[in-house]
Amino acid sequence: MLRYQFFKQGECLTFLNPASPSYEREAKQLIGQGFVALGTPLEASDPTAALQQVRRAWSGEVQHHTVMHPHALLLAAA
Repeated sequence: MLRYQFFKQGECLTFLNPASPSYEREAKQLIGQGFVALGTPLEASDPTAALQQVRRAWSGEVQHHTVMHPHALLLAAA
């Protein structure tokens, strides 16, 4: 199982792997762009399963959000 930390800004969701060596730097960049962490990291077999868990846990807030690949957001901010 992999770990995923989801972040939300407006209608956009993205995620990072907390075990990644670049997690702290990337999380700070996302927060600097106005993203907010959704809860604590969760475990799932893949990103799709992780997104399903997030949508169940945050059902009123993230059902129709656009999911962005985290590296696309970080490159856009550079």
